[in-house]
Amino acid sequence: MYKNRGFSLNRFQKTIAYQKNTKKADEKFLNKKLELSGEVKSFISSDNKPNLLELKTKNSKIKIYCSFLSPEDDSLAGTLTYAAPVIISGTFKGIKNQDSPEEIYIEASNIIIHQHK
Repeated sequence: MYKNRGFSLNRFQKTIAYQKNTKKADEKFLNKKLELSGEVKSFISSDNKPNLLELKTKNSKIKIYCSFLSPEDDSLAGTLTYAAPVIISGTFKGIKNQDSPEEIYIEASNIIIHQHK
């Protein structure tokens, strides 16, 4: 099991952003457990699809979306505001659409609201 604590959102997005080979990116990350720390950009609520929490990125072309396994975490994510610091634990699910390789999906198993000291 791959678990890299402190794997920051910036490091993650740089790694993905500069991958020129989707296959290599999938080999490195697909279905691997990871933990991301970052800030909330938005919560996207949907009646017929899973709700998604979008994390802020420094590269406006990259979008990182998290869906939640538990209804409790999904509900908690829906209460978060812009720039709320979070730590997400989950599984990297890759990109959903080969035409949009900048849209990255995480299946989150846990969300922690991170308090700044």
